[in-house]
Amino acid sequence: SQQVLVENCRLDVGDDIVAVKSGIDWLGRQYGRPSRDILVRNLQGYHGHGISIGSEMSAGVHNVTFLNVTLDGTDRGVRLKSQRGRGGEVSAITYQALRMNNVPTAISMSLDYHKGLKPTNATATPKFDGISLIDVIAEASDQGYELEGIEESHITGIQLQGVKISAKKPVKTCQYATGSCSQDTNPCPPCFGK
Repeated sequence: SQQVLVENCRLDVGDDIVAVKSGIDWLGRQYGRPSRDILVRNLQGYHGHGISIGSEMSAGVHNVTFLNVTLDGTDRGVRLKSQRGRGGEVSAITYQALRMNNVPTAISMSLDYHKGLKPTNATATPKFDGISLIDVIAEASDQGYELEGIEESHITGIQLQGVKISAKKPVKTCQYATGSCSQDTNPCPPCFGK
């Protein structure tokens, strides 16, 4: 999908509230139609799996913005997911003015969505880079961050600006992921360093 606008929606779906995808594995890479230039704004989400990209993103996903989103009771908030064998790159993704309440996992980014898969060739190794979260607030979460890159492909370029998460466990997982936090972000994932 390219040049898409989704706006003014109330969604209660039981699966991904919104899912941006671009094909699966070798077939997706061969067909080569990335999803790009997508704006999702003024959205309310309930009972679902979050505002998602992937896991089928083998042709790539670029320049996607989620703006002014409220989630209440979804099992994830921000969700990017892929796995070994998918390939493709996700880049230039922005989540801005996002409010979450009673969302068990606020921010989930995983290149290890189906655990235990063995490393594969470079064209089948997925990449996440350039993901910005701006003015994102989560209240009453069980866990704040679930950041899972893989050894051969770290999640890079995560920028957290004004991200505030109130969670029983602020960080569930933080491995093979790098980024930066503004001073008003709390907490800042420990794998980012200082």
